Amino acid sequence: MFDDGQDRRGWRPVDPPVAVEVRLLWAFPRRTGGGAGDIPLWVDAGGLDLRSIVPGMLDGWLLTSVGTWWGRVELQLQSRNGAVDMPAVQFVPAEALRPASRSTPAS
Repeated sequence: MFDDGQDRRGWRPVDPPVAVEVRLLWAFPRRTGGGAGDIPLWVDAGGLDLRSIVPGMLDGWLLTSVGTWWGRVELQLQSRNGAVDMPAVQFVPAEALRPASRSTPAS
């Protein structure tokens, strides 16, 4: 009776999943305050490399209560020095995602 024909699902699966590139700095924005000079060298080297763009597989979209879409992505996270390398499934805002380029293999 009140259905206007629009798809109102808050979760929209992507099947089959699609290859994307994830801009980690957009997915995990840096907090304000403090400059790069305030970060100890061991943190810069051993922490998650937020400056990178990594391949991933998008398997769905989640609608937030404020009207933004977040993609669920399977990706590989690495530290800048390579000591940490682990798979993750992460929700990231839509603006952090773009279709994978042909030169970037999906994980």
